[in-house]
Amino acid sequence: MASQVYTSGSGNWTVPTGVTKVTAIVWGGGGAGTAYHNTPLYIGGGGGGGGCSVKVDLTVTPGASVAYVVGTGGAPGADGYPGGSGTLSSFNSTIQGGGGSGAPAASSTSTAGGGGGTGSGGDYHYTGGTGGNANPAGYGGGGGGGAGSGGNGSNGSQQNAGAGGIAGNGTVTAGGNGGAGAGTGAGAGGTAPGGGAGSAITGGSGAAGRIELYWDLPDTKTYSSGSGNWTVPTGVTSVDVYLWGAGGSGHNGGGSAIGGAGGGGFAFYDNYPVTAGASVAYAVGAASANSNGGNTTFDGGAVTATGGNTNSGGTAGTGGSYSGSGVTGYTGGTGGTGSGFYAGGGGGGAGSGGNGGNASTQTGGSAGAGTYPGGAGGNSAIFGAGAIGVAPAGGGASGYNGAGGLGGSGYILLDYSGGYGASFIAKSNKAITQAVKKASSF
Repeated sequence: MASQVYTSGSGNWTVPTGVTKVTAIVWGGGGAGTAYHNTPLYIGGGGGGGGCSVKVDLTVTPGASVAYVVGTGGAPGADGYPGGSGTLSSFNSTIQGGGGSGAPAASSTSTAGGGGGTGSGGDYHYTGGTGGNANPAGYGGGGGGGAGSGGNGSNGSQQNAGAGGIAGNGTVTAGGNGGAGAGTGAGAGGTAPGGGAGSAITGGSGAAGRIELYWDLPDTKTYSSGSGNWTVPTGVTSVDVYLWGAGGSGHNGGGSAIGGAGGGGFAFYDNYPVTAGASVAYAVGAASANSNGGNTTFDGGAVTATGGNTNSGGTAGTGGSYSGSGVTGYTGGTGGTGSGFYAGGGGGGAGSGGNGGNASTQTGGSAGAGTYPGGAGGNSAIFGAGAIGVAPAGGGASGYNGAGGLGGSGYILLDYSGGYGASFIAKSNKAITQAVKKASSF
């Protein structure tokens, strides 16, 4: 689980690569207290707490920018003026935590506190506590508690502040407590997020809002080109390895009906053992003009998906395969045989659930089936050039009287969603339990 917290300002959250769901918790700012009126003596009530909205699993697009605004706490009111209201917080514009209202100006007819803000646009909505009424004996009202992610904030009372709402709905953050009222000095400010402030001779400031975002880490890693080292994430002890070799590339027949190139192979290793923090070498097979497709390898070739073969004159290229101890896989399709004014199409790339299809004259082979399919082979054109193979692993068609198509590049998918060690899982569960206990103690 990853997270991002915003406690002030506005901007845009960039959705991380591979993330498609995010949970957003949005708190509005707390309302402020107000100053007493000196002659005759009137004491004001407390400010209201900010509201909270929880949206679970909001659908987002990797790489997109999502706007956010964090509400501010209200400013204290001067003699004869109300306390400032907290402002609204929002995420994606529609998920909102409303600000708490500031305490009304102290007068002979008004000793009430400000109302609490509420949430909107989420799956769960909670209201901040109302500010407490002033005590005629000379005590300002306490601020209302900010709503929590699992419950409403408590109302303030004469002098006493309201408690923040409890945490809940899969999160561990409670609302902020309100600030206490007083008979002398200043009313206490609210506690973030969203606590309303107390009133006294001078009022306290409302607390700022808050936005918390939580999302699951994508437990996969992909590579579509190049070579390097994959750093094994913390806690991971095994990984499912999926590899595709590059498709072979076709040739220019120079007026001859030559054969097409073969599709790349597919290799799979279930629960390949790794060590957290280690660097594991990888290389993605590339396609080159008039050549065999490059092999794709993991851990120095311990798992290999071989590239498709280019044609040899009129003889079509065969599909790539797989190798390595404990490795399973499928083969790429064979290129098509040329005929008439057509060169052969490219063989289909193997998929995670089946071999690539063999090409025919003119038509490329079909993509290998599976949860992760291969790419289709390229088609040839009458008298013309051959089409490229589709990535991953599709074979290129040859040209009758034009350039041969390049093969589709290789590909790597590493899936470690089921590869976390038992000790790491136990440690994570313990941390979550402790965080929930801590939140429930607010």
